[in-house]
Amino acid sequence: MISALIEDKVLALLARDREFGSSTIPYLSEDMFARPHHKEFFKLLKYFYDNYGSPPSLELLTHEAKKVLGALAPELIRQVGEFAFSVYNSNDMHAERYIKDEISNFVRVAAMRAVIARS
Repeated sequence: MISALIEDKVLALLARDREFGSSTIPYLSEDMFARPHHKEFFKLLKYFYDNYGSPPSLELLTHEAKKVLGALAPELIRQVGEFAFSVYNSNDMHAERYIKDEISNFVRVAAMRAVIARS
């Protein structure tokens, strides 16, 4: 599980940093996020990385969200929208290096566990 204190920063990095996202997202799952709107935002990002190899623009994310989030509670849809807007329109990425290092370590451990489990 990713610390709730850095969930929003991790998701912002996934949405804005293609290199970081491409190397990290295969080892993450929605269950690693505590907040429901973070889970839904992660699923949208994962869809774009899995299908196109890169994060979406805010416009593409919004277009896809309209197709897949319709069955969710209106409050959750609102929270996902507000979070997406804040991710794409904020320049507040202090501690970016720390977060990248922490998640990279997390991913390395997850990858090693997967290799051990397969052997």
